[in-house]
Amino acid sequence: MTRNSLERRKVFLGRLASLPVIAFVVALALLSAACNNVNLAGEERGSGTVSLAIDEVLASEIRSAIPAHLRSTTGDNSTYTLTASIRGDYSEEKTESATEGSLSGVTFTFEGIPTGKNIILDVTVKVGDNTIWYGNSGKHMVDSGINKLNVEVGRVSGVLLWKPEQEGKQPHDVYIAPYGNYASPFQTKFGIDTSTSQGTRRPYCFDSNGNLYAVQSASPNSQIKKYDSQLDGTYVEGSAPVDSVSYPSDVSYLAYDNDSGKLYGLGAGTSLYNLNDNVNITNNTTFSQPLGLAIHNGIAYVAEVSEGNTSGGIYVTLHQYNLTSTAGDTSQKTEEIRLPEVFGTDVSALTGHMIYQDGALYLSIGRLEIVLDESSGEGIAGYSIGAVIKINAATLAIEESFGQNGYLGLLDSSEGINGKECFAPTAKNEGTYFYGPMGFVAVMPKKLVLADSGLAMRKPDDETSTNVKLSKKTRIVTIDLETEAFESVPMDGYYEPTYSTGCGFVN
Repeated sequence: MTRNSLERRKVFLGRLASLPVIAFVVALALLSAACNNVNLAGEERGSGTVSLAIDEVLASEIRSAIPAHLRSTTGDNSTYTLTASIRGDYSEEKTESATEGSLSGVTFTFEGIPTGKNIILDVTVKVGDNTIWYGNSGKHMVDSGINKLNVEVGRVSGVLLWKPEQEGKQPHDVYIAPYGNYASPFQTKFGIDTSTSQGTRRPYCFDSNGNLYAVQSASPNSQIKKYDSQLDGTYVEGSAPVDSVSYPSDVSYLAYDNDSGKLYGLGAGTSLYNLNDNVNITNNTTFSQPLGLAIHNGIAYVAEVSEGNTSGGIYVTLHQYNLTSTAGDTSQKTEEIRLPEVFGTDVSALTGHMIYQDGALYLSIGRLEIVLDESSGEGIAGYSIGAVIKINAATLAIEESFGQNGYLGLLDSSEGINGKECFAPTAKNEGTYFYGPMGFVAVMPKKLVLADSGLAMRKPDDETSTNVKLSKKTRIVTIDLETEAFESVPMDGYYEPTYSTGCGFVN
């Protein structure tokens, strides 16, 4: 497969409406992604029926798509759990199990769906408890007659977890766990290093098959590791994707181009590099404070953050580069965005990460900071906020229909606590706002998976205290791109924020 997982190859497998079942390629074209037609057949009484089935042709394609190195570990009797569910104005779910040999004939039938209902059809495939494929139809209103829905299904990667810094030990330990199954994660051989200027992680990225690429060590040259995703949700260390290169040791972002199979890197104060060929893409153009890197279909996108000069505030400059152009002719487009005032003026308080998904760029930005009064040193304000910004990949403009004016999950109002201005979600609204997104820790079709880490702020139990009580909040947040809804899982012991309390803010 040569395309990003978020631009999936569509395979239309719908049958004529007169046939009793509809061929459904669910999730298992294992080295590609699939798309199918699902018919909602209207009836005179104003309801419809959804019928989904896998025929022998599809089952054969599924079996042949499993690569040899995975077949040797899974065998022909691997059990797949297939779940089809309808949500929205109407809800229903069905689950079936099958081995590779019995996939043919698996059928889902949903009867009596009223016309006029707005629905989304989800399809999930698991091996054991591990989610490995997912897709949904997008929003659809059931109409009379035949309604055709396209369900695109793609690979779900593992989720990166990292533990807090232990005293005297750098970097942090990093693990990979199957999405939704975090009890027994696989420990990697690279770590999260908070001693660098970028501060939040060793650089990493995923490809369209869920494989992980990460900088294992940074000195004297960047050492890159690859971890291969397995069908059972585990990861095994693969061959090095690139040899050691003469590249700066402070690499802060990696991105993989599924179109060319090349790995790219970017560091503070450095150019964008093709790591496979050791080629300087942007020549003398360097990025003093990069905030994110994404690559899709031969186009590189760089986000760079800077403080405003005379106007104040923080600006994000987005750059677009054509990786197939000759040297000296790569720059295509540049766009500047001024962040909302709630992000402050200090870029060192920000975390950022960017990916390309489902036809758009998504940039996460978090701010974790205790603001002190310059004259007294007294803590006067606390910030534990963040957002995901949706950006048009062609124009580099913010997609204002996403979230609030293009910013999803951003808390821009404060709560006064003991005379201090506090910007942080509360228990009542944390299902809508971020505490501080630290980056995209998995890839999943039509969803965003982020580590969210920050501080809850409240009055201390001691009513005589004038302080603000800080409590660590760490979780994995999944954003449904169809509904923009939050789904979060607490992750105590992972992603814990590094911060210094200020006078008046206490643990």
